Amino acid sequence: MGVESLADVLFSGFDVRLTRVTEAAEGLVVEAVACGPPPCCPGCNSEASRVHSSYERGLAGLPVNGRSVTVRLRVRRFFCDRGRCRRRTFVEQVA
Repeated sequence: MGVESLADVLFSGFDVRLTRVTEAAEGLVVEAVACGPPPCCPGCNSEASRVHSSYERGLAGLPVNGRSVTVRLRVRRFFCDRGRCRRRTFVEQVA
């Protein structure tokens, strides 16, 4: 299965961009980044405009073509700039 086909299988319909696929002894390691529009704060529902930081989440997936797949997804943490909101930062959610 080619990289493009793998991206279609794993990320179809999501705001996620495939950055790298590597083969390891235990299976495939897929690296991707969330790239959707800025989310709304879950505390006050105002749209985020500033990125605080980013970090990587590890997801173990079901086998693809009989090989185990691990997804490393980089997501962004955003500031909530609304003064009255109790949240100062929040992480974008990828379905």
